[in-house]
Amino acid sequence: MTLGQLPSAAEGSCVRIYIGIGSNLGDRQANILAALQRLRARVAVAAVSAFYESDAAEGAEGPPFLNVAAAIDTDMDRAAFEHFARDAEAAVGRRSVRRLAARPIDIDVLWADSYVHPQLLTRP
Repeated sequence: MTLGQLPSAAEGSCVRIYIGIGSNLGDRQANILAALQRLRARVAVAAVSAFYESDAAEGAEGPPFLNVAAAIDTDMDRAAFEHFARDAEAAVGRRSVRRLAARPIDIDVLWADSYVHPQLLTRP
């Protein structure tokens, strides 16, 4: 099955969502692994990339980020998953609500159904 053939959550089937998980505070690797564990409570993690480091971008504060990308399968639509992801971030220690603040964890939807994260097309 190709990406374009995946069913939508509205049909009650599992959908594939691609996410980015990053951390630039504390034990960055442990924070990412803890976020993945939290996510596994409601999604199936199909694949996870190797860790990679990137500079804080777009005016974000703090040291470089450690990141992974992951493919997940879920019955949640993007909005429901994003709400769930915010809860997972809070459980791992994210407290700041400022968009560009340094953070122990950040979970972003990169691609889901017809949505493509705007920075996915502009960042290396």
